[in-house]
Amino acid sequence: MAQTPVRFKTWLTILMVVGMTVLTGCQSKPVQQAERYKGWDQAVILRNSVAEAVIVPPIGRVLSFRLLDGENVLWTDPDLYGQLASEERPGWENFGGDRLWPWPQADWEKNAEGHALNPDTFDQTPLDRTIEGFTVILEGSAGAYGERFERRISL
Repeated sequence: MAQTPVRFKTWLTILMVVGMTVLTGCQSKPVQQAERYKGWDQAVILRNSVAEAVIVPPIGRVLSFRLLDGENVLWTDPDLYGQLASEERPGWENFGGDRLWPWPQADWEKNAEGHALNPDTFDQTPLDRTIEGFTVILEGSAGAYGERFERRISL
């Protein structure tokens, strides 16, 4: 019975060493600015030794997430590459990728003084971008309703 604490400490030490080795092997590399990504300017690339994410603030989306030796796992619409949301093309456009979406959608009309949020202005507006170390911060608002949001993205 006296050996149980020693055995536990040994396993705990082994797990800590393995965990630290894995974590240090996946350290992020500095955030990179891309000149263009599929026709969009101002793209930001996050990369570590395992994966890469491409963030496009002008449309408020993460448009690519992939393992370094793999393909993008996020669907994107090639017909909209390089385009921005436009009042000339009314209605919601699905650029694809990962986006912020307020939940639950059924409660939208309960907020904003009885008016539903307009998804055209919520999930495809240009977002302000800040880079802090290995993190990209996207900030924006939902138009006239005053909701402010912030997304922090890091690998």
